[in-house]
Amino acid sequence: ERRVRAGFAGQSDILGMLTDGRFLAVEIKRPGGQLTAGQHAFLSRVIRHGGVGFMAQSVDDVARGLA
Repeated sequence: ERRVRAGFAGQSDILGMLTDGRFLAVEIKRPGGQLTAGQHAFLSRVIRHGGVGFMAQSVDDVARGLA
């Protein structure tokens, strides 16, 4: 029943590296969900530094984000 936090506030739910070496950050939200200011700032920083970052509400969103 105890909540354990890993990482830091604003960090995306899924982090990884693409086969071409770019950093990947995906923030998962339920339909209608919105990014917090911290999540938006994190994804913006990933993109600004050449990584791939996006919010996904479905598998289709992930496919579009990786295209």
